[in-house]
Amino acid sequence: MAKSPPHRPANLSPQKNAEIERIFDTAQQYHAAGRLAEAERGYRAILKEVPRHAPSLHFLGVLAMTAGKTKSAIDLIRKAIAAKPDYVEAYSNLGNALQQQGRTDRAIASYRKAIGIDPAYAVAHMNLGAVLLQRGDAAGAAGALDKALALEPDYPAAHRNLGAALKDLGEPDRAAAAYAKYLSVHPDDAEAVNDLGVILEAQGKLSDAIARYRKAAALTPAEAGPHLNLGRALEASGDPDGALASYRKAASVSPDYAAAHYGCGNALAKLGRPDDAAAAYRRALEIEPGHRDARLAHDALLTRKVSFWHFPMMNDTARNDAFEGALRSAVKPDSHVLDIGSGSGLLAMRAARAGAARVDTVEVIPAIADVARQIIDTNGYGETVTLHNKLSTAMEVGPDLPAKADILVTETFDVGVLGEHVVSTIRHARANLLTEDAVIIPQSAEVVGALFESEEIRKRAKVHTVSGFDLSAFNMFRKPYHQMTLTHHPYRLVSDTFTIFDFDFTGDPILPETRPLSVPATENGVCHGIVFWFRLMLDESHSYDTGPDRNPGNHWEQAVHIFDTPIDIAAGDEIRVAASHNSRMITFAIDPA
Repeated sequence: MAKSPPHRPANLSPQKNAEIERIFDTAQQYHAAGRLAEAERGYRAILKEVPRHAPSLHFLGVLAMTAGKTKSAIDLIRKAIAAKPDYVEAYSNLGNALQQQGRTDRAIASYRKAIGIDPAYAVAHMNLGAVLLQRGDAAGAAGALDKALALEPDYPAAHRNLGAALKDLGEPDRAAAAYAKYLSVHPDDAEAVNDLGVILEAQGKLSDAIARYRKAAALTPAEAGPHLNLGRALEASGDPDGALASYRKAASVSPDYAAAHYGCGNALAKLGRPDDAAAAYRRALEIEPGHRDARLAHDALLTRKVSFWHFPMMNDTARNDAFEGALRSAVKPDSHVLDIGSGSGLLAMRAARAGAARVDTVEVIPAIADVARQIIDTNGYGETVTLHNKLSTAMEVGPDLPAKADILVTETFDVGVLGEHVVSTIRHARANLLTEDAVIIPQSAEVVGALFESEEIRKRAKVHTVSGFDLSAFNMFRKPYHQMTLTHHPYRLVSDTFTIFDFDFTGDPILPETRPLSVPATENGVCHGIVFWFRLMLDESHSYDTGPDRNPGNHWEQAVHIFDTPIDIAAGDEIRVAASHNSRMITFAIDPA
């Protein structure tokens, strides 16, 4: 509790002033000890003698605020300020009371008034930072909190709020350090422990994040959030059994928590229990019909087919040559290459043939991993290439890798780029398995698209009325986009090509995004949807384009999104589309605006 400045009315004798100071000091001691009724009696006794005694008015206001009587608190603190206009602590607490009422503009003004009176008053800077953070002004909050900590470096609440602001600003290293300083003083603050776990997980430090989530869950077992976060981190670390237990704990604590049931579905799918997974996804959708990820996952289970695409992929000469060219440019005699998504082992063997000293390749599907080992041995690369049958996110330096790799090569892309979790895969590898200056192949991807017209393709992707029967309910099995070789069907592009997203795998974290697009039609006719493909930039000299007519043997083909309703267009019309991705799937929606 802040020490109040002395207040000695000139019209009282020195003896009376001394008695009032003694009563006030005793009331302050009661206040600090939590004996609030006795503290209030002391303050009120003083006010009978000196009605404008500013410290007593101020602390009566603080007591009222503690009791939730914010209107009385504001009235009392304003009287204290009227009696002592430069009362910095009173301005700061007035801001607190105004903030409790939701009057954030006036609270900010009050904190700034306190700072204007005493720029060295750390509490006011901290309070200002807290209210700016509440308003979503993370940059302003961080500035105020930095000032508070410059004045008082060991201010726990300022570290706590600064961590939250820096997390919002995308500065995970500084945010983690701020949370750690706060937790060194308040180690059992479950919310802060959980928040630090979120930051560590975003940095790819899964084992550290898991430890924080476990602690937060133990501190607050009746809170679903830490259990959910623990489940997600365990799932990412390759422990679906542990993840399922945590997700189920979250669901038992909050039965209507859609995210917990969605997490159960993900874990069950990874455990090879598709029917149970589908049931969990359906439960999530019952609770939250608009849960986009649950819908995508549920529909993916329903539409899953045998992965026959491995064969055209292995025979895609242009793709193979582009990757080999990039590997030959990057590999040195002492290179350590990490290949994620072994498949047949083709890229791993190409890296070995390029001269790498060691290649570690990762394949999660046991049957494919077994065959890949056989292929690698048959071709004479068993001494150079080590195959790991696990998720790359479960790999660790020490148990799995002798050291961090200095080259990453991966081809974990579906026709829509993100569908094989390439974003989270590369993020984890950069944080845990690669040197800081590691070469990443590919470096980036550009998603390119165009509006198209094709009644035949529309009929291949959707159903409406057939033989007089309404079959449209069957469209629930429709994928967000379909894979096909566009040139095998009659179609025409009715717009120029345009960039939808750019993904830099070597730069800042790739975060979910929705991007409004306004696409001018170049033809008269009917627009049935968007066809899109991607260009992989493997390095500065090697690339691969999956667009129509680019590479005849392209195994990826193109992705086709069909609009729910065809759009009649004339050349020059602007078609407004919202393109979204959640780091795992690209989707489109017609923008009604």
